[in-house]
Amino acid sequence: MNWNKLYLLRSNPESWHKGITFFHRVMFHGEALLPEGRKGIASHDLEEETIAPMQIIVNAYDMPEIFCPIRSCNLIVSSKVRRKILDTFSNIVFAPVQFHKVYSLPWTTQEILASIPDNVARLIDEGHQLSIPDLFDNNSEAAATIGDYYELIAPNHYDLLDKYEPTHQFFMSWYEEKPLQSDLLPVSRFQFQETPITNAGFPVIREDFYSLLLPFLNTKMFGIKEFDFESNKSRTMTYNE
Repeated sequence: MNWNKLYLLRSNPESWHKGITFFHRVMFHGEALLPEGRKGIASHDLEEETIAPMQIIVNAYDMPEIFCPIRSCNLIVSSKVRRKILDTFSNIVFAPVQFHKVYSLPWTTQEILASIPDNVARLIDEGHQLSIPDLFDNNSEAAATIGDYYELIAPNHYDLLDKYEPTHQFFMSWYEEKPLQSDLLPVSRFQFQETPITNAGFPVIREDFYSLLLPFLNTKMFGIKEFDFESNKSRTMTYNE
């Protein structure tokens, strides 16, 4: 497939979409338990000889095929997604993950109020960032319903730029006003000929790879930007694209 576009995925949908809160992010993406030095960055790199499984706390209710847990910036994909892309692309690694805790909590508005203590529901309604998983015990029955999941480990975006001089700038923020310099990610078409996905503190994905992921991707729960090399322009994607 010919490709001319890149896609950026952010796991903080509350900054991108109306009606989505931090609580929804936790419910959908879960939380990664990472070593102190790894929080907020890729939990693993391709260069590591031994990759310890990422430990994750997840909500098994309506478990997604693709998510990106809080404190990590690597995508987690189901075995179904892994099978779809395993033999098609190179320069990526799939590492099995382990679920440290699994709970099951419906998270539509009405169901939240029925499942959570009133004082906690009030904090959620006010937008506070609190650790919801701490309120619930591990649910072994829910855990048994989850199949195998894998961390998708991709090359470091900036390491590739050391090899391929950037030719364009990808406007990576959710708003569409005049960008600040810090909003611009240097990219090169040549670096994405080597790999279909890079890690720049968030996944940056080549068009053909994104097309395979899209049927499994709940776009409402990600912030997504599209960059077109030909026009040299970016745009923010909406829910239904």
